[in-house]
Amino acid sequence: MTEPLDLSEGSPVFKSLLDNSQDLFTLVDETGLVLYQNKCSLWRLGYKPEEIVGLNISEFLHPDDLALAVTSLGNLKAKEDIDRIVVRLRNSNGEWRKVETLGWAQEFSGQQCVLLNSRDISQQHEAVERLRDSETLLSAAFNSTSTISSITDIATGEFIDVNDAWSATCGWTREDAIGKTSIDLNIWGSNTNRARVVAELQKAGALKQFPATIHNKEGGIRSVILDAEMVQIGDRNLMFLSGVDITERERVEAQLRQAQRLEAVGQLTGGIAHDLNNMLTVVLGQVDLTLDRDVPMEQVNDALEVIRRATERGSDLIQQLMIFSRRQTLRPRTINAGATINDLKNLLERTLGGEISVETEVDADTWDSNLDEALLENALLNLALNSRDAMTQGGKLTISVSNTQLDERTAHRYQVVGEDFVKLRVADTGKGMDRATVANAFEPFFTTKPMGQGTGLGLSMVFGFVKQSGGHIEIESEVRVGTTITIYLPRSDVSPAPEVTAPTTESRLKGKSVLVIEDSEELRNVVKLLLISLGCEVHECEGMALTPPQGHVDLILSDVVLPGNKQGPDLVVEALEHYPEAKVVYMSGYPRDRFTDVDLTQSSDLLKKPFTRDELQQKLSNALA
Repeated sequence: MTEPLDLSEGSPVFKSLLDNSQDLFTLVDETGLVLYQNKCSLWRLGYKPEEIVGLNISEFLHPDDLALAVTSLGNLKAKEDIDRIVVRLRNSNGEWRKVETLGWAQEFSGQQCVLLNSRDISQQHEAVERLRDSETLLSAAFNSTSTISSITDIATGEFIDVNDAWSATCGWTREDAIGKTSIDLNIWGSNTNRARVVAELQKAGALKQFPATIHNKEGGIRSVILDAEMVQIGDRNLMFLSGVDITERERVEAQLRQAQRLEAVGQLTGGIAHDLNNMLTVVLGQVDLTLDRDVPMEQVNDALEVIRRATERGSDLIQQLMIFSRRQTLRPRTINAGATINDLKNLLERTLGGEISVETEVDADTWDSNLDEALLENALLNLALNSRDAMTQGGKLTISVSNTQLDERTAHRYQVVGEDFVKLRVADTGKGMDRATVANAFEPFFTTKPMGQGTGLGLSMVFGFVKQSGGHIEIESEVRVGTTITIYLPRSDVSPAPEVTAPTTESRLKGKSVLVIEDSEELRNVVKLLLISLGCEVHECEGMALTPPQGHVDLILSDVVLPGNKQGPDLVVEALEHYPEAKVVYMSGYPRDRFTDVDLTQSSDLLKKPFTRDELQQKLSNALA
């Protein structure tokens, strides 16, 4: 049987335990005189035990801690229990070390003493202080920033903390929010919106500049741009969310856009007034001349031809404005831009003259695009004429077509959809443009040409056509070097439709009954006369209410926008109840995609105003076919 260790006072084992302990063991008498000090003092305080024994413990205590130590010593002498106390002891270098001390009243060799067990906690205390300072700084930064910030549990949506900016934006105090969930406070409007943010965060690991909307306490909606990180604390996955409220910025930007639109309207009004006034002067002058009874019929015919050309010029000007505003009716089909360039080359060479060489670089496998070919040709001709005017001393025009792919970031910057595009470049060696000119090049009626030598609608028309076709256009130019205009047109996967020769149309309209719905009496009368000249029987509706004509109706020709509560499509629906087999053609100065709030009959076609007799005949004949 093993003998028990001798741990009595003064035994070797007892002394070894004290000397090798990592804690300070100090034995003092009732006055605080040190009777014993273990060896730990050497590496904890820098004193040998013999340098401490015989001195009063108060000589090592910080003056501010002396009262606490005296009180605790008195309690121990009275054999009362005390809580551990923290005091500062001076080491041999004069530095103060924090120690946590426990004491017991003990009797040694018949003398009443106190045994002190002290542990150096300086490092732990410094770490706690640093952590507390860090928490203070983080809390100050969290609450003082104008960025909306919150910490939530990803799984439950419970708010762990929110800052002052969050409270100011959302209307809930910090006390209201903590412990509640985003659903409780209706922050996201619906759980689906929060789920979308969480899903994107878990997918990407972090969110940067993520657009979203949140709801405040009053139910108002705020637009925000969010950054988010996932943080794991213990067994909880937390979402740290910070955001910027851009609601006011969006409002100001909307006002700025409205101001820019008003400025553009002013520019458009001034520019179009000049050209239209010229045309109207021509029309009025010719009308006055033809009203003179002494004017021979030959001169009347000449005057009417002048009026017709002036009217067509006005129609072209309106068409250019519609293209710029992306309201032109496009007739897109699947075409190959490379083939169009090759077909145009001879025309461009004749148009630009012998001093300018025209080169084309077309890849053999160029993708198809869904475009209005006539407007594409018109756009290329406009660009070529601009290049000609920039190369007064001659030069070279290079038109190239190739395939290209845009990454997601570039497509977003260009505001286009998809990644496959046909890249069309028109480069000249002309005089080039400075930065200010490039910045305004696409603006309506902006021109560097002398007054009377250009409307300034050429590039703006090209810009409108490209944007309406779902593409992007940009300019690179350097003075005395030249200009390059690059156009990106979306790829089409639809095969080109085979060309169909149009059948003879004249006989198709003869004897047909047409119902004309139009509120303008003058226009209604003109359309009526045109239809009669084509051999049609005509019934009229002034556009306010429908009175179904007797007999059969083969075609309904209706304006879209009418005064009053009913629009053209409403009256067409009523008419089709009486004549279900009738074909429908609408007429309007606006493109079909403008009418998002009215239901145009799916099988109908749209005749663009203004139109000629031939265009009217072709459109109605196609409907009958």
